Amino acid sequence: MAFSSLILSAVIRFLARRLAFILLTLAMIVYLTNFGLVAARGAQRHATVPEMAGDAFANSTKYVSDLLNDKLGDTTVASVLGNRGTPRPIGELALEAYPKSMGLLLVAVAVGSLIGVALGGVSALKRHSKLAGVTWGLSLAGISTPSFFLAVFLQLAAVAFYQRTDIQIAPVFGFGWDNHLLLPALVLAARPLAYVSRITFSALSNVLEQDFIRTAKAKGLRWSAVLGDHAFRNAAISILTAVAVSLRFSLSTLPVVEAYFGWQGGAAVLLLNALFRGDAYAATTLLLMLGATFMVINLLLDALYRLIDPRLRT
Repeated sequence: MAFSSLILSAVIRFLARRLAFILLTLAMIVYLTNFGLVAARGAQRHATVPEMAGDAFANSTKYVSDLLNDKLGDTTVASVLGNRGTPRPIGELALEAYPKSMGLLLVAVAVGSLIGVALGGVSALKRHSKLAGVTWGLSLAGISTPSFFLAVFLQLAAVAFYQRTDIQIAPVFGFGWDNHLLLPALVLAARPLAYVSRITFSALSNVLEQDFIRTAKAKGLRWSAVLGDHAFRNAAISILTAVAVSLRFSLSTLPVVEAYFGWQGGAAVLLLNALFRGDAYAATTLLLMLGATFMVINLLLDALYRLIDPRLRT
């Protein structure tokens, strides 16, 4: 009974610390967004840094108050006509844009991570062959290739293939949860695939050289059990961390992908429009939603780390 109470109190302390960190991070997102927008305007009127910091704090507190009272108002960032477009409620627009961006992002990261783990795992098992060198080179190329270049290349390749065969592999422009998803997901998946495969190769290669792997093989365990129960389990934290970092890679690429492929109504493009037009409420709301998503993902990863590695539970 005492042990259960100890575990429960540890879980409560862990969640309380994480919740406090999430709230602090979200508060910083609100303030820094407003400070950036105030600084952009303040540079034109030669305002001092303390003046801009004070204005940003006042705008931030007003935003939080309006958010809690459901008074965010309307915005025109979804319209190409700018301020002449039809105003829409900020909350309604953000809730409509969020699934479009997150769906594309999660599909791309999932595909890139799965292929990356498989490719890195096979390369680690064949680490003394030429395959390992090829995988390492491709991973460096994937991380280094600019996203806009890959987007344009895939668009031109799809158009050229259609001109020669009259077969449309995938549309090069527009939103849709069908084959419209193919090209933007491939561009978003490129860096996660390259990064996860490289980290998987490094982590798994290191684990496979450890004494406990040789001991498990000497005991006559099946190779599948050695890989699943010992090798991948010990490399899992590095691989999961790589997936989390890949999410950040993909998030930074998301505005480019949504713009190049015409992913209408996506949160990333709306965020760029809001920042360009100085719409603080719309920009802050979209950034808060994206920030909260990654805070929750990090919280889940922390819990998963402790599930995988018993040493972290203390």
